[in-house]
Amino acid sequence: MKRFPACTYPFFLTLLFLWQQTVFAQFTDEESEFYIQKGIIPFIDPQQDGDYPKGIYLVPHDLTVDSGKVMTIMPGSTILFKKDTKIIVKGKLVFKGNESQRILLRKLNHDLYYNPFPPDIEIPWDGIYVHDGGELEARYTHICDSKYGLSANRNASIFLLDSVLFLNNKYHNATLGSKDLSFEDNRLCFYNLAENKPEPLPMVYIDTVKLPQYIMTPSPTVQPQTAIEAEKKPPISESKVHLRVTSGSIAIIGIIMGAGSYYINDTYYKKYDRMRTPGVFNPEEVRRYETFAKVGMAGTISGAALTAIGLSGLTLTLLF
Repeated sequence: MKRFPACTYPFFLTLLFLWQQTVFAQFTDEESEFYIQKGIIPFIDPQQDGDYPKGIYLVPHDLTVDSGKVMTIMPGSTILFKKDTKIIVKGKLVFKGNESQRILLRKLNHDLYYNPFPPDIEIPWDGIYVHDGGELEARYTHICDSKYGLSANRNASIFLLDSVLFLNNKYHNATLGSKDLSFEDNRLCFYNLAENKPEPLPMVYIDTVKLPQYIMTPSPTVQPQTAIEAEKKPPISESKVHLRVTSGSIAIIGIIMGAGSYYINDTYYKKYDRMRTPGVFNPEEVRRYETFAKVGMAGTISGAALTAIGLSGLTLTLLF
């Protein structure tokens, strides 16, 4: 009789960890509805593009503007970020503010979270990252409460800042490659990396401006109907969430069943092997231990099958 190798047990634990990370990290319909009722529009899809009219938006997880795509935020909008989230720009991102309707990027306040953080926990968002060939145009935009502000690769195609104000960013306000652009807080900043220039154009400051009062408060509330219309890509359906949780539950049951059965198989195989030793041989005990070992092996195989079925269902709900 054969027993399963010891390496199978850590494998089951790894599957358990992956399942937990996949199922419990989801941005659920309930959480989405919670923010919509507050007039905050969540960006559901991690890949974003299109034009977004004036409103209050939420970045609940990392967003990417893929190569060849354009995402435009219209004047007067507020973008709120959950803790440690970021926007990655491989295509083009445009903040189209103007002098009378500026765009505000800032953290989501503690009291607005679906699952609130304790008030003593810092909750900065991460930043905006422009990859090689990416384009960022920001006009009349305020960038606040992040860790790294704006970070652009040296080979970004366009990096244009027009009347951009930085405030309360933890480590730096803006960098180009490894160079810190040294923008000061509470100053309107101008910067243009021309595509055909080997070196950045000089940055220019204007006189310090008084911080507008609305920078520390959200924009006027948007009606939920407008929020639903503005979000082009619908949230995950309730049936898909249920299917995802069911598939994950099947997988976790399979993992637990397989791990327990492996333990039984291993324990009784050792007893079976020891009972066959000359001097202690007992045919009745040998048959009994052999039966238990076989049951353990069958349970391990069944657990592995359940795990495979559950993970397959989970994968399908993520892909389609």
